[in-house]
Amino acid sequence: MFLCCDLGGSIGAWGIFDPDKEKLEHKRQFENTAFPHIYLMMDQYLSEVKGYFGEKKITRIVIGAAGPIDSGMVKITNNEGWTISEAEIEKHVSDHGFPEAQCVLINDFAALGYGVIKLERIGITEEDYLSVHGRYHPNERSRSNRESRSLICGPGEGLGIASIINSPSQLPSPIILTSEGGHHTFAAESPDQFRLLYPNGEYGEIKSYEQFLSKRGLVDLYNHYLKHSFEKPTDWDADAKSVMERAKTGSDQAASDAVEVFAEILANFCGNSVLTFNCNDTVYLWGGVVRDLSKGLLTSRFKTFYPKRREHRSRVDHVPVVLLQNPDIPLLGCAYRAEQEALAKPVISV
Repeated sequence: MFLCCDLGGSIGAWGIFDPDKEKLEHKRQFENTAFPHIYLMMDQYLSEVKGYFGEKKITRIVIGAAGPIDSGMVKITNNEGWTISEAEIEKHVSDHGFPEAQCVLINDFAALGYGVIKLERIGITEEDYLSVHGRYHPNERSRSNRESRSLICGPGEGLGIASIINSPSQLPSPIILTSEGGHHTFAAESPDQFRLLYPNGEYGEIKSYEQFLSKRGLVDLYNHYLKHSFEKPTDWDADAKSVMERAKTGSDQAASDAVEVFAEILANFCGNSVLTFNCNDTVYLWGGVVRDLSKGLLTSRFKTFYPKRREHRSRVDHVPVVLLQNPDIPLLGCAYRAEQEALAKPVISV
């Protein structure tokens, strides 16, 4: 049995994957704020599933964590004091009766990449994704022997992006290339975007894409429009979900404008990233912030702003964009990595 965890900046999702049945047998989510550190969260989950395993034992633990992995350790994004290590995880799991379990920490977007690979091998269905731009034929593509590069992009607590590089003629393959690309300096591509940098008619400061393409970024955009477009009091108590809801009702023009420019910047960022990573396959969008956008808004903004590059427009336009809908993808990715570790197969995420 594999113990899998998708540990983000606000939520920890846990699951037990049975490799014999090729399925997640148990799942549970916790709010990070309910625990002083991950070890108590893990203890809580293992206590809940105690006795569930029968004769089976946890042999592998894979945690996809929001943060860069360094020598088997990671500091979780937006959770002060949440530093975890593979050795400490193994110790806690051993105390629960699984002394032989081995732990691997991977980046959360590496987990997403492996999850896409796992889902392709199981078989992607129409319920697993929503088409945003172009034509996506997952099962035909997954059987291809050509070298391919895909992207996963997800605005959440931060802005994550990773590349899946599949090169059948070379080993090891596939490779998940994680990055800090969300911190690239923001480049305005429309009059509305320029006003984000010059709100009072004067240049403000260097900003990153993550400062707009994140939960906090959407709130910042909303307050920008409240103050500078409508001369209304700012509302810093708002969160991303409430801004989305206000935009959907049509009762708050500042919220509508913020959501529209959010989708516009996301399309720009994905188009640039296709060229940065030389992507020739698919752009996968991930996360609740994107799923809360209306399909019409998302598709219209990507149609206009995604391929609108200075050079190589047709190259970008050729790469389809889909929104991943299956919530189990990160846990499936952890399970895939655990399978490869158990088989002692070379797996690379950098």
